[in-house]
Amino acid sequence: MKRLNQYEVKVELKNIFKCEKNEKIENYFKQFKPNTLAVASGRSAVFIILKEIEKKYGVGEVITSNYSCKVIPRAIISAGFKPVFVDIDKKISLNMNKVKEAINENTKAILIWHPYGFINNLEIFEFAKKKKIPVIEDCGQSFAEVNGKKVGNFGDYSFFSFRTSKFIHAGSGAIICSDKKIEQKLKRYSCFNTFFNIGDIILRKILNKSKPKAIFDHFFDKVGSYSMGKIEKDIAVSQLENLEVILKKRRENYKILSKEAKKLGIKQIEFEKCKPTPLCFPILVEPSKKDKIVKIFRKKWKIAVMLTYNHVNSDFFDCKTYDDKNSREVADSIIDIPVNEFLTEKDLERIKDALRDISKI
Repeated sequence: MKRLNQYEVKVELKNIFKCEKNEKIENYFKQFKPNTLAVASGRSAVFIILKEIEKKYGVGEVITSNYSCKVIPRAIISAGFKPVFVDIDKKISLNMNKVKEAINENTKAILIWHPYGFINNLEIFEFAKKKKIPVIEDCGQSFAEVNGKKVGNFGDYSFFSFRTSKFIHAGSGAIICSDKKIEQKLKRYSCFNTFFNIGDIILRKILNKSKPKAIFDHFFDKVGSYSMGKIEKDIAVSQLENLEVILKKRRENYKILSKEAKKLGIKQIEFEKCKPTPLCFPILVEPSKKDKIVKIFRKKWKIAVMLTYNHVNSDFFDCKTYDDKNSREVADSIIDIPVNEFLTEKDLERIKDALRDISKI
């Protein structure tokens, strides 16, 4: 039985060193903001954006989600700011009431994550605008849109990530989108890092191994004002022409699985309404049954479900926190099911069979 992975690497290995596209990756993202900058990673994007904010507002606190990737608070701290964690609501958006509670005279920015290919609560953008607080959009997992307007257009700054687990994957890299040009001198991206990024693409394509990259990033991928590597840029550009087809297929797969889960009474996340670009299909299970259900997916059905964020940030960082109830409930119960564009009808039927199986537990 073929293993169904959370994502499939789309880059042809034979073309990794043959990308000679004249189009720059920055040009594609000018649809979001007039100024774009290609940088080394999502964490570097956060660092660089906060250094821009520091020029006008000084250093201080950055409000962000208690349920998100741990690299976000690390990048905030590296830039000299202090993360302030607020709880999420049932839609994985920042809890509006907790945001209001967390704001003070030392608040310099709000960093909003668009979760799992959906969109965050847009009311927060309007609220922040009235308070004259800059908003940073983390679009690493989403190209969603609402009323014809895509994520990346709502805040003062936004960034998109190109790690191998994202829609566009080049091993590493990110694009910052901003209204005003970012005037920072970027350090050159290390050839050693590029070599490892290519190795990561090969490992994931052939063996579906992701752990080496995570270990490498922890020890060697420095947070700072670093540019995106040239090879990484070329690899990312080569995927743009098929992006809309990929996103459409993921929407279709998500809809099929969501319909089946609803029929079976499996709990799903009711995200904010939008035209999504699903990164995966998250379900919520009883925490006491989670390990057993994961084992059934992985061992019996050969489906590589993931536990993307099975933590809350306040457990790892000694920072001000405004509640963690919903964040902890989601972290303890969420399981991410693949919806990647390479899934066939037969693959989707297998996932539906697995859903029927776990619904009986």
